[in-house]
Amino acid sequence: MYQGIMTFKSEIMIPVVSKNELSIIFNGLLLDNPILFYVPSYSYCIEVNKGVIIRPNYQYDKNITLNYIMNVSQFLSKFDVLKQMNELEKEIHVHDYCQNRIKYDYSFNKHSHSVIGCIVHNSAVCEGIAKFVKIIFDYLGLKSLVVTGRLDNPDTRKMESHAWNIIEIHGHFYHLDVTLDVTMSNMQKRFDYFNLTDEDIKKDHTIENDVPPCMETKHNYFTSQALVMNNIYELEQFILHSVKRGKKNIHFKMSEKHENQIILEIAKRVYSSTTYNSFQVGIKGNEAQSVYEINFIH
Repeated sequence: MYQGIMTFKSEIMIPVVSKNELSIIFNGLLLDNPILFYVPSYSYCIEVNKGVIIRPNYQYDKNITLNYIMNVSQFLSKFDVLKQMNELEKEIHVHDYCQNRIKYDYSFNKHSHSVIGCIVHNSAVCEGIAKFVKIIFDYLGLKSLVVTGRLDNPDTRKMESHAWNIIEIHGHFYHLDVTLDVTMSNMQKRFDYFNLTDEDIKKDHTIENDVPPCMETKHNYFTSQALVMNNIYELEQFILHSVKRGKKNIHFKMSEKHENQIILEIAKRVYSSTTYNSFQVGIKGNEAQSVYEINFIH
């Protein structure tokens, strides 16, 4: 099927499979190969004693598609400078690139579910962003996949269809949800969903696919940066040390869940104990992941 689509065949013969199996195969093909952005759907018919004939529904004519493919190739060459870095460094740079350049596409244009949305318009929905991340990882030699499932959206309080990535870093698998980090960025970059375990991602995600187990915490952002606070005392000392160093924005994770208001009151109390007389403290909390961003203004 991959070879047929890459060569723009109008009909592709495959062995007989059930309707459900065919759907799984086709969807998996598009998730594993984001370069097939130009085939959003297909039709099929069964030839008795022969097989199944797949008829790809090409979104653009061949010349337009080839031009887009050339744009993708030229775009990926920007990341050549990362090829000599180790796996974690590559991942961090791609994550940073997305936070600096990519926006969530609330207009849902025709490219928003594919890599073309990010490459041409610098915007896409979660599926397009996850495929965009994967195609860059593929180019850099990083093993990754696109995961589909459901997200417990704290803004709408609804379970919504969602897509993100799993990446292999130094022999261990991690969940990486770039879309949520992009949409949560405010005063500083967010790493709430950078290299999570299965236990953490399942706090607000439901996984639909069969995926490799993600059990390691070593390369989780907050663990690796020693930004996990195990109790209120550690949090108070961390805030106090940050304020004394003149930091206006801090980002950390609590080992246990706390309400935003509790974290905010602690920050205000610690901040008021400094030499500053007039100040404001703002908080942007991700209670599901126990991650908090505090901003000090004086």
